[in-house]
Amino acid sequence: VRARRAMPVVLARPEAAVVALVHGEAPRMLVDEFFHQLTRQLATVLGVREAFVTECMNYPITRMHRLAHWKNKEFVAPKDYDLPGAPCEEVIGSGGELYCFKGASERWPREKPFGWEAYIGIACRDRDGRVIGHIAIVDDKPMREGQPEWSVLKLIAERVAIELERRQFAPQVAAAS
Repeated sequence: VRARRAMPVVLARPEAAVVALVHGEAPRMLVDEFFHQLTRQLATVLGVREAFVTECMNYPITRMHRLAHWKNKEFVAPKDYDLPGAPCEEVIGSGGELYCFKGASERWPREKPFGWEAYIGIACRDRDGRVIGHIAIVDDKPMREGQPEWSVLKLIAERVAIELERRQFAPQVAAAS
């Protein structure tokens, strides 16, 4: 009898933890709390230095508002920033995904002071297809290409888009009550 070597289950733990947060906890959380917990969980589970969620501040899009940001194992205060020259500009402009597994500071010199080596960003779209924000993870060391958990980020971006829309409509719902 020949022994078969077990295949490592790389995806099981990150996928289970993040998907549980996205599907199990979100309905019970306030929207902003959801974003904070999501960024913390993303960075922790995926083993990266930073994770953040943004929303677009204007159309055409030139400014972003960072709603939640987990960096170096703590929350960073929300802030507004200009889009031009940031990696987020490519994500928002394309309305898609951007994977830079190494060399982020060289590709975007504006980010050099922050020590970004790797960046992954995925746009969030509303139900009409309009880009309304994005999620991103960042690290100060290169990320490995082809990690199965990177595909989970697409699912998370869709959930974040739903929560961004819910956040945008909350004042109208409150006023109607």
